[in-house]
Amino acid sequence: MSIDPRHLIQLAAIADTGSFAEAAARLDLAQSALSRNIKTLEERVGAPVLKRGRRGAVPTEIGAALAQYGTVIGAANTQANSVMTSVGSPRASQFRIAATQLIAGNFLIDPLTQFMNKRAEVSCLVQSGTVDELIEIVTLGEADLALGQFGALTNSSGLHLEPLIKDYLTVVGRKDHPLRGINGAASEILARAHWIVPRAHTRLRWEIENALKYIGVSSIDITYETPSTAVMMEIVRKSDCVAMVPRFAVSPMIENGTIVELLPDRTVLHRPIGILCQSTKRKSAIVNSFCQDLHRFARRAMANATGEQ
Repeated sequence: MSIDPRHLIQLAAIADTGSFAEAAARLDLAQSALSRNIKTLEERVGAPVLKRGRRGAVPTEIGAALAQYGTVIGAANTQANSVMTSVGSPRASQFRIAATQLIAGNFLIDPLTQFMNKRAEVSCLVQSGTVDELIEIVTLGEADLALGQFGALTNSSGLHLEPLIKDYLTVVGRKDHPLRGINGAASEILARAHWIVPRAHTRLRWEIENALKYIGVSSIDITYETPSTAVMMEIVRKSDCVAMVPRFAVSPMIENGTIVELLPDRTVLHRPIGILCQSTKRKSAIVNSFCQDLHRFARRAMANATGEQ
C-alpha cells in the first residue's frame, strides 16, 4: 500500500510548527482528521513518525526524512498554483501528472517547475503511487500522463507508452559503506549484506528478487521491509543496510554523494522509465510540450550519470 502524498505534506506542516493544532490551522483541516491521517501514515510506514511530548510534536528520524519529501511535494503544488494565486483568475486548463515516489521526489520537480513557469494559463495537480496505481489512474483518465517503469505494457487499449530513459536496478549504500570497493563475485558480496527491501508482492520486490536470482544470490539477510521508498533511502543513508533501486530515480542522491553505487560497473536489470498517457492526450499541446521538457531533462540526467561512471 502506497503512502498518500497529502499525508507527507501534513507531516511536514507538523514538523515545521511543532503542533498539531497550528498545523491543522495552516492546512485548513480539522485537528481530529489530521491526527487520523498521521496514524494512517505511521501504519503504512510501520514506524512512529512523531514523538509527542511537553515540547510538542517532534519528528523521529524516519519522520524527519518523510517530512522533507512532504516539503518537496508541497512546494511543487505551491509552485504549480502560484500564478493562480497572484493573478486571482481561474486557469484555462488543469494539467494532472502522476509519478512513482522516487521519480516524484528526485526528478520531477525541476522539469515541472520550469514548465509551470512558462504556462501561466495552466494549473497543476501532482499525484504519486505505485506503478500499478499509475496505470489505473491514467486508464481512468484521472491523470494526463504518468512517469514510471511500466515494463512490458504495450501501446494498447487506448494507452500510449513512450520510452524516456534507459534505467536499470543498482545496489546502493551509504557513502562510506564497508562493502564499497570490495573485490569479488557480486553474488558473494550481496549475500553477506544487510538489506532493506520493499514489501512482498509488490512489483519492485518481484523485480529485485528476480535480479538477485539472475546473478546467483539465492537468499539475502532482510533487516527491514517497508512500502516507502523514502524510508528505504533514509535507512540506507544512516546504516550499513543496502538496497536495490532504480538508478535513474536516485541519481540526484548519487550525484551529491548522499549514497553510492556499491557495484557501479555491474548492471543488474534493465528497466526503462517511460511516459504513459492516453493516446488522445498525447496529441494535446500541453502534454506534448511537457513531454519535450521531460526528454530534455532526461537526456541531461543520463549524461550526468554516464559522466560519473
